[in-house]
Amino acid sequence: MKHAIRSICSEDWPAIERIQAESYPREVLESLEALQSHWRVSCDTCVVVESDEQVVGYLLAHPWPKRMIPPLNKVYGELPDDSDCLFIHDLALSPIARKAGLAQDLVRSVLQSGAQMRLTAASLIAVQGSEGFWKRFGFTVCDTLADDFIAAVRCFYPASDFSYMERCSLDQVLV
Repeated sequence: MKHAIRSICSEDWPAIERIQAESYPREVLESLEALQSHWRVSCDTCVVVESDEQVVGYLLAHPWPKRMIPPLNKVYGELPDDSDCLFIHDLALSPIARKAGLAQDLVRSVLQSGAQMRLTAASLIAVQGSEGFWKRFGFTVCDTLADDFIAAVRCFYPASDFSYMERCSLDQVLV
């Protein structure tokens, strides 16, 4: 399967919405406007992967302050001034594209973009049992989180297990 990773463009959003719906339970789906707000604040770190000229996956990421959570399913227009960390907001692949190494390619691409932006670290919220995947990229679970951080995530993922994970450096991309 030949594939290409590229920046998101306006025409990609119907496919991104479809892939989100194929990947997550209905109660945690984000609105199109909320998804697009991540792209608007950092188009260089929001990418899709195409296979046979069809979008089959996406990754949304943007700078954000370390150990703070961006609004979930909320539209926002600018980044905080102290955004020093690449926050990986969402990674999803269409079922037909899974197990082909495309997720790893998306992550490598976005981590390299974060390094070029001179961000010092990366973070994410691992859901759906994805901790092992992220550990291969050097992410570790952070267990010392403020109560308000945990409460904010629980508001959006009330029935899910989640882990906040960090990677302390973007100098070297693993996997």
